[in-house]
Amino acid sequence: TNGASFNNITGSLIYNNSDAGIYIDGASSSTNSIYSTNNIQNHSTGRASGIFLQGVSAINYIYGNLFTRNNTFQIYINASTYINVSTNTFSGGNSTYYVYSLNSASGIFDNNNFTDAVTAALPVFHGNNTNITRNVIVNATIGIYLSNASSVNLSHNNISAVIRGEAYAVLLNRSNFSLVWNNTVNNSFFGIVLNSSSNNSIANITAFNNSQTGIYFTNGASFNNITGSLIYNNS
Repeated sequence: TNGASFNNITGSLIYNNSDAGIYIDGASSSTNSIYSTNNIQNHSTGRASGIFLQGVSAINYIYGNLFTRNNTFQIYINASTYINVSTNTFSGGNSTYYVYSLNSASGIFDNNNFTDAVTAALPVFHGNNTNITRNVIVNATIGIYLSNASSVNLSHNNISAVIRGEAYAVLLNRSNFSLVWNNTVNNSFFGIVLNSSSNNSIANITAFNNSQTGIYFTNGASFNNITGSLIYNNS
């Protein structure tokens, strides 16, 4: 729908639609709530998204939902601001990306549970002023992926068993001026990787039992600060 506001979607089973389960489009779309045990699954053609948001510039809420099975994107957010994705459960193992945010700003991704993402559980590309907090991610190729992002608050996330492919629990790629604090990364190949990323603050990290490194700087990563962290038993 284009320019939709004040709609509530609750307690629904949304599956096997050819394009997207729920599609919200337009800058005037605001205060829509998709919440309370909607089960969204099996969208793998066209936009291939459980929920697709395009050009939305006001607060919309997605919380308390169950995303399972075969959505290529569980949630796809493009050119949008103030999207709140909280307390959802993402699982199924056949989804390429669970929450994919592109060219968007001021998003909130809080207290979600992600298991078995094929590629990345939570990628944020070209996004600013984003809050990624209190998420639990188990088993992915990349847990949290920031690319060309800035001023991101990444805190109180727990990421483990990231052992497929690149196997980065947290990857900052060309991402600057962000705060990464109070996160736990363990039992993965790489804990936190900063690739060509600068001027980030990393504090109170617990990184342990990762088979490669706890924190890895590469390709000119510079002017980053690490304080008060516990890093141990990384091979």
